[in-house]
Amino acid sequence: MEARPLTDTFGAEIVGVDVSRPLADTICQSLRDAFHKHAVLLLRGQTLTQRQLVDFSRGFGELVVHVLSQYNASAVPEVMRLSNRDEAGNVVVFHNGAEAWHSDLSFMKVTSLGTILYGVAVPPSGGNTLFADCYAAYDTLDDAMKARLQGLRAIHSFSRYQGRRFADRPLTAEQRAQTPDVSHPVVRTHPVTGRKSLYIGDDVISHVDGMDEHAGKRLIDDLLRHATQDRFVYRHRWRPGDIVLYDNRCTLHRVTEYDSAAYERTLWRTSLKGDIPV
Repeated sequence: MEARPLTDTFGAEIVGVDVSRPLADTICQSLRDAFHKHAVLLLRGQTLTQRQLVDFSRGFGELVVHVLSQYNASAVPEVMRLSNRDEAGNVVVFHNGAEAWHSDLSFMKVTSLGTILYGVAVPPSGGNTLFADCYAAYDTLDDAMKARLQGLRAIHSFSRYQGRRFADRPLTAEQRAQTPDVSHPVVRTHPVTGRKSLYIGDDVISHVDGMDEHAGKRLIDDLLRHATQDRFVYRHRWRPGDIVLYDNRCTLHRVTEYDSAAYERTLWRTSLKGDIPV
């Protein structure tokens, strides 16, 4: 097993591991160590079933079944299908709700440790996933801004996000009950590495506690612009068979547009249960 850096600050491509087969404990531990060190891992050329993806994912923690159950695979509900095709291969009405920078499941009280994506079908251009290093973004803030952010908390609202991104697909009463608004620190401390990172997002944050709504929005927007500068971003250009693991506690990500009418883009996703941010 070899880890090859993807950028100067974060991300690594893992070479020499076939995750379709049971992995030795030493390899599993090395992968977990690499995940905590690099925050984003890439493994290319994998061939997996949905069940094999679940088995591999469980090596990193407990899985969460996504609250938007209508997008989960019918046979393996731990797998969410991110696709412009249904399970029979038919074209479906598609809206890219992930073009805004976000951290998966930040709208939950117990947030996501990480996400694992597997590329099933990808378009020839577009549909890239961009990742931002929120460790580096925090580290490069000046001391005055770090002091200003200390103790600040933001309200993450899934109903707000869903309403802005999918106004034509309102949440059910059950989904709303599972996703009340939650308060999280704007700067969180990673429970494994002990490093601090920005914990923010676009659209999902309704306001900052104790701040005027407009002032709070300006602050979050400023932090997002800072965190998503090119120097902090890795652009992943998908190939079929790619696995990408990313740490939701210290990264943001977004998806670029593509021609969804002409090309299929299907990723399988599993979500790892995390903790309450501090």
